[in-house]
Amino acid sequence: MNWPELIQDLRAAPMTQAQIAVFVGVDQSTISDLARGRTSKPSFETADKLRALHKRVQRRKQKAEA
Repeated sequence: MNWPELIQDLRAAPMTQAQIAVFVGVDQSTISDLARGRTSKPSFETADKLRALHKRVQRRKQKAEA
C-alpha cells in the first residue's frame, strides 16, 4: 500500500486530514502532500505513526463488521 491509498483508507474511516495530522504530530499540509503524492518519503516517525493509525482503524472496522 502506498501513502495516498493509506490516507484514502483513513479518510474513509471517516477521518479528516486534520485529525490524521493531529494523531501523527505533523501539519495538515504534510498529510495533504502525502495524499496527493507530492511527498513520497515521510520521516520514519511519521510513517510509523501513519501505519499504526491505519492498523488501529482497520481493526476497529473489522470488529464493527463482525
